[in-house]
Amino acid sequence: MTNLVMENEFLRVEVSPLGAEMHSIWCKRTGCEQLWQGGDPKVWKDHAPWLFPLIGQLKDDHYLWQGKTYTMPMHGFASGKEFSVVEASPKAVTLRLEDTPETLNMYPFRFTLDITYTLEGESLKVKADVTPRETDEIYVSLGAHPGFYCQEGDVLELNAPAPLQCRRLCLDNHLLQPGTEEFAPDKLVLKGSLFDNDAMLLENPDIDGVTLTRHNGTKVEISFTKVPWLGIWSRTGAGLPYICVEPWYGVDDPIDADGRLEKKLGIERLKKGEHLTLELGIRSIPAVQG
Repeated sequence: MTNLVMENEFLRVEVSPLGAEMHSIWCKRTGCEQLWQGGDPKVWKDHAPWLFPLIGQLKDDHYLWQGKTYTMPMHGFASGKEFSVVEASPKAVTLRLEDTPETLNMYPFRFTLDITYTLEGESLKVKADVTPRETDEIYVSLGAHPGFYCQEGDVLELNAPAPLQCRRLCLDNHLLQPGTEEFAPDKLVLKGSLFDNDAMLLENPDIDGVTLTRHNGTKVEISFTKVPWLGIWSRTGAGLPYICVEPWYGVDDPIDADGRLEKKLGIERLKKGEHLTLELGIRSIPAVQG
């Protein structure tokens, strides 16, 4: 499948219609690729998948809606679906996914999901928008999962105004553990051991962006809509070649989830005409010379 390319004097960006996933953000000022290039499933094969219409692991791999049982893969189905191209220009790309008979077997709601990428000077702006289609309401989650090159010792600046509440996943079933860990670092020094217990899931973090400072002095500013959940993740044992910064409307099922979709932790209810929107900005900053 051919990638769609956007380019200006600062950036060259590639987006695949499969999953509407970014495959490359090449910064011309730094001469560096920003996104993890994937390939090896043992490390992480993806680059920046979209999580929709549910996020994380379902308890017993299913959920209940109006007395019927539905199964769905972890993080939903959007990443494996081909989106239609609504717009493709050197400065902007919009891709769309709508319900099909196949998706209705997993998710009994009609929807439109539009994802737009726009170059604005040195920044890449991203907007994901979901709305009900020909239905009165839907229950939905939406999340981003971009992975950025890094190495141990790089720093993730959180700039949180208050101590953060961190939740963890059970290693055997990927369900959300009870209880929280409180921590209050302005800067998170990245190391593989941070993810020995899988992802760090920050609940109601009240932050709208983070900054990744790499060992060579280059930075990536990642801004996003304030969301109920922010995931920070790299695969355990992979050596920390990337870090994922994941703003989410939704989260994995807790271990005591009862399976009902309308009661799912983090689920969003949209009525006809309402929208759920997630926006991101990605800006690369060269190292300071001198």
